Amino acid sequence: MAKVFKGIRLTRLDRYILSQLFGPFVFFLVIFCGILWLNQAVRIIDLVVGNGQSGMVFLEISTLLLPRVLQGVIALSGFAAAVFVTNRMFSESELVVMMSAGRGPFRLAVPYAAFGVFCFFLVSLMSHFLSPLAANKFRERQFEITQEFVAQLVKEGEFISPDDTVTMFFGFTGANGELRDVLIREKDGSGNETLYTSLHGQVVQDDLSAKIVLLDGSVQRLDYSTETLGVVQFDSLSYDLSRFGNFGAERTVGADDLTTPALILPSGSDARSGFAREKINTALHTRVLDALTGLIAPLIGVAALLVGRFRRTGFLARILGAVVLMIAINAMQGALISLTLKTGIFIWIIYIPVVLAVAISTMLLWIGSREGSRPRHKPRPVTA
Repeated sequence: MAKVFKGIRLTRLDRYILSQLFGPFVFFLVIFCGILWLNQAVRIIDLVVGNGQSGMVFLEISTLLLPRVLQGVIALSGFAAAVFVTNRMFSESELVVMMSAGRGPFRLAVPYAAFGVFCFFLVSLMSHFLSPLAANKFRERQFEITQEFVAQLVKEGEFISPDDTVTMFFGFTGANGELRDVLIREKDGSGNETLYTSLHGQVVQDDLSAKIVLLDGSVQRLDYSTETLGVVQFDSLSYDLSRFGNFGAERTVGADDLTTPALILPSGSDARSGFAREKINTALHTRVLDALTGLIAPLIGVAALLVGRFRRTGFLARILGAVVLMIAINAMQGALISLTLKTGIFIWIIYIPVVLAVAISTMLLWIGSREGSRPRHKPRPVTA
């Protein structure tokens, strides 16, 4: 790691502190990523199960969520690692010894700043490249699954309800689209029912539509208002299936689906031609903001704990203060991003939380320096 951050001139003590940060960082990264990934994966279960897909398809598309999840938890994991390591080193008196040897809070924060640089590059890799590529692939697979709605509707021996007003049953389904013993029941807004029955049928679909051609059947309509039942026999009848899905629709590509080079380079003009300039700017600045949050998160953690002297009773109040500060920074970022999207005001205001975080961290370290240099007790007057 010294080679990675060789421009920062890390001492052996700095490298020791830096090495202590990576273990907790990986631990918190796995924990936070697992929780958030599980929360996201549960949302796509309905998509997979409802469309009759296999477990491998669920594993594939849920894996595509990982880059975006990692992008969101790297900064939080860096912050948690900084708080954990600083608290542990305080508890084991390591920091006390370092401070007694003349290292002030600003000097002790150097390895944390180096660790923030590591988080910055890691988030940048995710936000500018891996996350857009994975998001694009995820939406592509999601679109392909939803386009396979004919296979979802036409299932042998099952009652299928594509919506609240229609129920379908097929006694036999062949590989070439052949159907037997077809029953389709519909309800309208007044509660009246229409029943389609057919001995034979055939699924017919192309790039623009999908339908069932019913053969040798009947249509029975029950009107509750007049209490009448109408029956019509037919030799052939076409039943449209396209209304139950986005059949023939084209998949749209969002700004989040394109890598940063595709958004800013002339070669990506075709891909981004449908986006407003404001959306492109917001997407680019949000990615930079995520990376900067990863940079400052470890500094917030260490600054909050170095603000005062060592306490044998622990640092619960400082830890809670660091957590509240981190939550406030993230909440402010989210609010300002939403504000810029809704109103189109000056995009640079989303960097205000980062500037505030740097200013607060610097102030806390400065206060820690003043507290460390101040004597614990007033010197006793010397009498002759």
